[in-house]
Amino acid sequence: GDPKRVVLMGHSAGAHLISLINSDPAFAKDAGAGAWLAAVSLDSGAYDVEAIMKRRHMSLFDKAFGKDKTFWRAASPIRRIGGKPAPMLLVCSSRGRDSCGQAQAFKAALDKEKAAATVAPEDLSHREINLNLGQANPYTKRVDAFLQAQGLP
Repeated sequence: GDPKRVVLMGHSAGAHLISLINSDPAFAKDAGAGAWLAAVSLDSGAYDVEAIMKRRHMSLFDKAFGKDKTFWRAASPIRRIGGKPAPMLLVCSSRGRDSCGQAQAFKAALDKEKAAATVAPEDLSHREINLNLGQANPYTKRVDAFLQAQGLP
């Protein structure tokens, strides 16, 4: 494929991972990967793992992130912003308790580093954020518009 047309996209835990990689492109560069055009995070609930783990949280976070406070910080995209992150679209469920709040905080951190980010609240459940993308609806048009603004057809 054309490396100038690669976009990272992930949902939920996948959104956390692409956000982490995009926040600090050195992760991928050190593994031999080239640059990508943009990133689309579909309803991540873990932009700031360190903060999540210090308050009451779902048990699935304990399984995913353990008890190592150093690891929590390293696994937090909001704490790893460096280099030149690609533009990001942060889709969040406005039905979730904290999804859009986390996305806004992450965007604010990216803004401080002069990295382009847009928060896209959607009145969809966490599951629907994944299932409805690609269908003929305003949500898909919003994601497509972001991708087109990055130079994709």
